[in-house]
Amino acid sequence: DVVAVISLVLLVTADLLLEFALGRASTLVKDPGNLLSGFGHPAVLTVGAVLVISRALRNAGVVDIIARSILPLTKSESGHIFSLSTVVMVCSAFMNNVGGLALMLPVALRTAAERARPPGMLLMPLAFASILGGMMTMIGTPPNIIIATMRADLIPNAQPYGLFEFSPVGAVVALAGVAFVALIGWRLIPKASRTKLGGQALFRINEYVTELRIPEECGLIGQTVEEFAKELGDKLELIGFVNKDDKVVTVDPDGVLQAGNRFLAKADPVDLQEVLDLHGLRLAKEIRKRIDNFDSDDLGYLEAIVSAGSLLESRGRSYLRRRMGRGVVLLAIARQGEP
Repeated sequence: DVVAVISLVLLVTADLLLEFALGRASTLVKDPGNLLSGFGHPAVLTVGAVLVISRALRNAGVVDIIARSILPLTKSESGHIFSLSTVVMVCSAFMNNVGGLALMLPVALRTAAERARPPGMLLMPLAFASILGGMMTMIGTPPNIIIATMRADLIPNAQPYGLFEFSPVGAVVALAGVAFVALIGWRLIPKASRTKLGGQALFRINEYVTELRIPEECGLIGQTVEEFAKELGDKLELIGFVNKDDKVVTVDPDGVLQAGNRFLAKADPVDLQEVLDLHGLRLAKEIRKRIDNFDSDDLGYLEAIVSAGSLLESRGRSYLRRRMGRGVVLLAIARQGEP
């Protein structure tokens, strides 16, 4: 969206410079209304409408519905790239290229994790698909919009290009490009980008989560979970308790701590050691097995992406705790692929 707005500003500025170069600046001075006349140009209005449509599709979750239906098509590498690229291509034909790509990035990361494939294998093909898709329709990319309107301005009695008049050429080029990228192009990506671990390995959950046990001599015995959590503050967050069947269940704030209780907690290594020394807690030995079987009917973990405009943007984990209570625990944050 920002790129599109900057492009519009540059077009208006270039038009003003052209007027000065042609010696028609006096007309603009005599009639100041002409200075802003460019904002009423059909190309500007069309780009603005496309931005509105892009945001509407993002908020409505239309692309997410489509994405869920293509998961069965991602069994092979080429099928994975082709199915995602096709969705991006179609989206880019009717909305801003950057918006279409941004909508599918979370889907690409999620499907890469489910298929145990590196995200680097998908991202560059998606970028090419968003560019190719913009060639299919008149509103797919700003240059198409400008050419369509200039045709009516420069050719007497001519009509602007219609929505799908670019499609006979653009659709053929786009489909051929996506097919090439899906079958051959992704193999040309540097091998290092195609072999880096992605998905769950990106966050390395076992480095953030540990299992603790309350020994017989622990001073926490008799306290409620809520009292214990307030005492811990931000040093350690309780994720769930391990019951007698070795299943992880949600935390009951009113539950009373007893000797032998085991629970999963998230903590930084330094803070974890401080809590262990202060309260006399012990580390359990089955943490690796527990994490590998973490998902259950009662509790699970997932990777989520904070989208632009989200209420969580620029907020801390204390805000998330206030909004969601203790039903959601933040385990880790990754920025640009680094935890």
